[in-house]
Amino acid sequence: METVIVDNAKVLPKGQITIPKNFREALGVDVGDRVTLIKRADEVVMMNAAVYAMKVLQEGMKGEFEKAGVMNDDDVVDLGVKVGDALAAIGRRLELTKYDFEVFERARNDTPAEPIRFE
Repeated sequence: METVIVDNAKVLPKGQITIPKNFREALGVDVGDRVTLIKRADEVVMMNAAVYAMKVLQEGMKGEFEKAGVMNDDDVVDLGVKVGDALAAIGRRLELTKYDFEVFERARNDTPAEPIRFE
């Protein structure tokens, strides 16, 4: 069952609506942040723009490491610059904009990632 937070939001003259605080918190957005609206059939889904951009990037990355021949830890070390080139090519193919990368930067967690492990 879906949870309806606002069932009759009023559209203001400039096309704006108010997103309730509990909904903003659930989306992880604050004043000045951006949201992405996605139209699916007869409904609109609202997502945190950073989350949506990451999902698009992840979808675009599917299969890229296998194509690049990355199968184990040694391959990861040997790959070096090729990963950056592959990511740039994916960004171009997905037509990511400067804004998309700014969103990634704002959403970035500075905690170092765990190394990839192949078993």
